[in-house]
Amino acid sequence: MGEQGYFLRPLPETGVAVLSLRGLGVVAADLPQGWAPAGLAFAIASLASRPGQSIRLWEEGGVFRTAVSGGSSATADGDIDEMFLDWLFDDVTVRTCQLCGRPGQPSQKRVAVLCDFCEHLLLTNDAAAPFPPRLPLFDSAASAQLELIDRGILAWVPAGWARVALRTFERLDDVRLIQKAIFSDKGDHLAIDISGGGGIVAFDQIRSDLEDSTRARCRHCGRWSSPTATVPGQCEGCTAIQARGWEIIRARNGGEVGR
Repeated sequence: MGEQGYFLRPLPETGVAVLSLRGLGVVAADLPQGWAPAGLAFAIASLASRPGQSIRLWEEGGVFRTAVSGGSSATADGDIDEMFLDWLFDDVTVRTCQLCGRPGQPSQKRVAVLCDFCEHLLLTNDAAAPFPPRLPLFDSAASAQLELIDRGILAWVPAGWARVALRTFERLDDVRLIQKAIFSDKGDHLAIDISGGGGIVAFDQIRSDLEDSTRARCRHCGRWSSPTATVPGQCEGCTAIQARGWEIIRARNGGEVGR
């Protein structure tokens, strides 16, 4: 992807994998850096089965591509099934951001596999991202967030809680509740109160359901979050991604990224 703009600095292991692929003689100049660890794993498995093999790896239309030839079978049992390896690593790369190496998914707006953070930076060309790196949003959470924004309500709600917030707002069908409801972010859950005090019985159940539902879901991605999670309010996957740190950088070499 020859893009100009801001990106997440690729994870350190992606750089190590790029150098290792070169050391193995694998042709991978057109393989995005985020996919280099998967490419290295493919090359190691393929070369273990057939030493001396020529290997070329590249990305085409957001898909991991391979070409192998030559070499000698290492055992009398035959080679590893190349079709199986292709399937396995295609499945790995379709879940990996090709720019930074973090968890990603096929983009709906680019012909690429991207993490939410890299996609946001690409689309906005703005280094001020409104959320930290995370696991990819489920479609239902993403659509709920867009609906909240379109309605001009609760646009500040973390994406992972957007679906619950939208459902809660729709339950406030009593005009008195809609006008008085006050939402607030408590870190590990969303809370709702009524200005001027309570007095509306139906509201108590709505408030309880909102708090229970958001406590059980990651604020970043919407996946289930354990009550004993390392960081209250988020799943272990998002916690692990963020614990590794991140840095926003500009595209280098005239916009060539992942090379």
